[in-house]
Amino acid sequence: MTKYYVTIAYSASKSVGVEANSPQEAANKAYEMDDVYVSFCHQCSRKIDIGDPYRAYVYNEDQTQELFDDGADALKGE
Repeated sequence: MTKYYVTIAYSASKSVGVEANSPQEAANKAYEMDDVYVSFCHQCSRKIDIGDPYRAYVYNEDQTQELFDDGADALKGE
């Protein structure tokens, strides 16, 4: 039997509060914040690789309605 190594890709998210004049501006500001980057402890970092942020979802203040998704057009092929 052949042995294979499989990389399982995970998605993770982190929310931050941003004051802005529009949902699009909020997304842009969030990308620039130091708070959006994550790290793992030494033990976990031996097992997990994490990349850069690639997408922003913007919600209203009580987080009940999505106002903007900066990757939605790419998914539609626009």
